[in-house]
Amino acid sequence: MKQKRNMLLKWLWIFMLFPMVVWSELTPVFEYSFPASFDGTSTAIVDLSAAGNNGTMDNARGYLAGDVPPGGTGGSITGSSGGHGRTDAIDLLENADVAAHGGFTMDVWFYWPGTYTNVRKLLDYAGTEHLSTISGTIRFMISNSASQTIAVPIESGKWYHVIAEFDCGGNAVEADGKLYGESRLWLDDLSGDGLVLAASASTYKSIYGDSLNRPIGINRWAGGGGDWNQGKIYNPAVYLGINRTTSWNPTPANNATLVSIATDLSWMAPDVYVASGYNVYFDPNQSKVEQRDVTTLLAENIAETNYSFDDSLGYETTYYWRVDAFEPNATGDDILHDGKVWTFTTEPEFPVVDTHPQDQILAEGEMALFTVSGRNQTDYAWYYSEDEILEPESDESVGGNSATLAIGPVSAENEGYIYCVLSNGVGNAVSQPALLMTRRLVGRWEFENTLADTLGDHDGVAFGDPNYAADSIAGGQALLLNGASAVEIPYSQELNTESFTVMAWANLSGGAGAYRALVSNRNDVPKRSFILYAASSDNWQFWTPTITDAWTALDGGAAELDTWVFIACSFEADGPADEYGYVTGTKSLYINGLKVAEQLEADYTRNIERSLLIGAGANELPDHDYFFQGQIDDVQLYNYALDPFALAEAYVRVIPEAKLCVSYPMMDITGPNGEPDCRVDLLDLALFAADWMECNIVSTTGDCQ
Repeated sequence: MKQKRNMLLKWLWIFMLFPMVVWSELTPVFEYSFPASFDGTSTAIVDLSAAGNNGTMDNARGYLAGDVPPGGTGGSITGSSGGHGRTDAIDLLENADVAAHGGFTMDVWFYWPGTYTNVRKLLDYAGTEHLSTISGTIRFMISNSASQTIAVPIESGKWYHVIAEFDCGGNAVEADGKLYGESRLWLDDLSGDGLVLAASASTYKSIYGDSLNRPIGINRWAGGGGDWNQGKIYNPAVYLGINRTTSWNPTPANNATLVSIATDLSWMAPDVYVASGYNVYFDPNQSKVEQRDVTTLLAENIAETNYSFDDSLGYETTYYWRVDAFEPNATGDDILHDGKVWTFTTEPEFPVVDTHPQDQILAEGEMALFTVSGRNQTDYAWYYSEDEILEPESDESVGGNSATLAIGPVSAENEGYIYCVLSNGVGNAVSQPALLMTRRLVGRWEFENTLADTLGDHDGVAFGDPNYAADSIAGGQALLLNGASAVEIPYSQELNTESFTVMAWANLSGGAGAYRALVSNRNDVPKRSFILYAASSDNWQFWTPTITDAWTALDGGAAELDTWVFIACSFEADGPADEYGYVTGTKSLYINGLKVAEQLEADYTRNIERSLLIGAGANELPDHDYFFQGQIDDVQLYNYALDPFALAEAYVRVIPEAKLCVSYPMMDITGPNGEPDCRVDLLDLALFAADWMECNIVSTTGDCQ
């Protein structure tokens, strides 16, 4: 599981760095072949992919045995005698799914006889996405609008192989449901040039269509009469993802840095044909590689999708390389497909830190263990700093010449920042600082006519014109916000740990139907940390990011106006962050001292730069957004996840008359009112004893032994 997660994160990280490159592999929606899945007599057609989206022929007479493109086998289908297929593939091109896969692809061979000029759909998906012929052209439409269409001319009486792609290029679905990207039509007319990009345009995919079983080879009117496609269709398929007509997914990754000088080269093969060989060009001179200078030809017509160097590469050097692929061609010489020019830069000769020491948030008395890893280092030197400013010349030297450092027992006196300097005879590299802290309350803002942190380390700064209100439920004054003001707490690593608890008292006075942030620590590009919202649904919500760079929310009770409520959220990490900064753990939301929602194995990654906001969101924007209207009081932030009993106690301290059942005991089966009452007593024993002598055993001896 961890290996799969790390692989997903690796591709996500590359995708975030280079959003216009799609790395996901093709995921079939359906793949048909004739007669592999259709025998010309039955009307059932079988999906050859693992998707299992089978179909049905309208009429078995639509099968043409042996009528296939050059080099093909089996048969094709035609509408000339009333035959077309309907698939069981429904609702599989939703915009969210398409965005998650980087796009979608339609792939089909077809023959246009030229005997009709109106619309004949080769593949029709949800009405809005389809591939069709019309008036001597092949057309790819992804929205029910002529402006979102690309088309290229075709000739009658010949076979074509067409691939239609919609590449969303890393774009997310817009608020209005549209998904923007680029449409492309690849066409092979059997002239010997192979698949050629015939047309492309910036387009958008509208909100998904009609949820029908979509047809293959049908006329414009899905249920109408008359002639069908009047052509031939061979091996139709639809995929989530984007085809590749040349080599892709290079290792080292394109634009990678700090690449080992002992690296080798590898790549993925094209999707749409089985390459017969590859030419590999490699050199520090970009222009020579682009022009395929013979002096940069590293390997010629090799069958493997990798290349190993005999010697190490140079330190701190930028290299350029490309892999051209040969497509077999039954009618002539193999077709050469130009590869993209990729680049990477090797590591420097001085040390490089690969793995930085992790924060240690421990109970008093425990031992802390810090580790670091790198390359090219010969020595390690560990340092202790009281603050986030690293100054090896003046900071305290701790530990020995080792990749690990043990400190303890941990106490308030030795809290601070630990870092390591890796060195060799050429230079050195400094690790990121790791926080060493005891598990405790790290920030508290009580708003008694001041924005100061009661603990004294993280004072707030006014944004707009926050004010104060008397007679707070938590005692004394409360922060009063008018929907355009907030409090900013400057960034500190101490306020951004992987595990944490936030609690606050809140009293909304307006803004119903809008997002109003009680406490926000977010960054949005990429998504990090958390938000406590009174959401547009007028419910309380706790938002955190996922490893796919999306927000996900726990939903709580109603966010009522003019009512004091105690809101708390926590995240308890299962372990240290991985190399991309993500952890998994338990995410919880509490209202008035009781847990109302929980998510196990939730993702989280901490904020590394933004100020903490009280009473506003959109931390990354200078003017912020999602402002709170009403009163906020006694905001507390802990560097660990408090248990449910501690949060119930925090509520009861302010509302002493409250009685909260945090967890029902196992044997609590009744109470004074006939319902469980959160304790085990004589009432439970009496109910249990009433059935003590009951016996429901069936045996030949007639007893209960």
